[in-house]
Formats: sequence, structure tokens, C-alpha cells
Amino acid sequence: TLRHFDGGFWLWEGGRFIFVDPDDTEAMVTALLAEASETGPDGGLRDVPFKVAQKRELLAALKDRTRDSRYGLGGALKPAIGGIPFRNGWLDVESGALRPIGPDRKIQWVIDANYDPSATCPEWEKFLASCGFTPDTDEYRLIRQWFGYLVSGSKKYEKGMLLIGKSRAGKGVMIRVAQALFGGVGPYGGAMAVEVETLVESHGYEGMPG
Repeated sequence: TLRHFDGGFWLWEGGRFIFVDPDDTEAMVTALLAEASETGPDGGLRDVPFKVAQKRELLAALKDRTRDSRYGLGGALKPAIGGIPFRNGWLDVESGALRPIGPDRKIQWVIDANYDPSATCPEWEKFLASCGFTPDTDEYRLIRQWFGYLVSGSKKYEKGMLLIGKSRAGKGVMIRVAQALFGGVGPYGGAMAVEVETLVESHGYEGMPG
């Protein structure tokens, strides 16, 4: 299932939409045109001669047909808020119900695990305790709140988390856990961590489409 939103094409795969590189989209359209045929004057089928203009027209038509819009032929996607996507379903955070998950919702990440309401996280608790963060500390509550904000899928608070500390203080572990939760990093994953200094560089946002 292909949809167009956030300035590009996204493909439904593995319980979420994955960003499709523009060059890959053009290659896909070129392959479609290479297989296309038309009815000739004699009533028989013949190959369609490839023209660059046709590729542009097909890309434009594909964008219109898959656009995430109430006015587009693809219709509008449901927002990816109010729940948490897992491999085995969409968790409604208000009701606690696990609902089916599908390409009718704008999901760009998925927690890489099945939802289990009885699950515990002893290793994570042990790690936080080794950093001096126990349930009665502000740091523990902040980290819990931050991961809750991440898995909510909401961006409305427009907040970022700065991890400041010495080497081997636990920053890298927290980042890797977040990345593992969201199924990897970069355009084909659901998580991205950056160093603040890189944001002022020419390609500082390169790894964060969507």
C-alpha cells in the first residue's frame, strides 16, 4: 500500500509506513512503464514507447491517487495518536483495548515487540538504578515521562530531550533502547538521535525524514 504525505511516498510494510527514497519511486514508475502496453490500430497489443514526459505524468497521477487528504482519491489517514502501535495490534491507551492495525492509520513507526499487559522490565529498572535513578528521583520520573511521550506518537509539545553527562554515564544505553523500541534508526526506522551541533550543518536533518 503506497501513500503520499509529508512531502514524499510511503510504503506500508511491517505494521508501519516506511519512507520511499525518491529515486526508488522513479525507478518503480519506470518499471511500470516498461511493462505497459496499449491497443494498436490493428486491435492488437503493442509496447508503449517510453517517454520522460510519461514518467512525470504517471508520478503526478500516482501522487494524486495516493495523497493523504480528505479530497484525495486515497482518502484521509487516521492520525497516529491516542494509541501505541505494536507488532500484534494498536493499543488504545484510554480503553486498554488492543485493536487491529492496518494502513488506514498514519503510522511511521512500530514498537518492535508484541504487546503484553503483564510484561515487566527488570533489566531496564536495574540499569536505571545503576545510574542512581530510582522511582523516588526526578530523573527516573523524567525518563519515564520522556519515553511515554515518545511512544505516544504525539509531537504537539515540540520538545526534545538533551542527555548531558560524562562518558559511560548511560546516555548511549538510553538512546539505543529508544532506537530498539522503534525498530531501528534513520529513514527506514522509527527513531533518530542527533548531536545538537550537527543541526546547524548543511545536512543536519538528513537522517530525519518524517
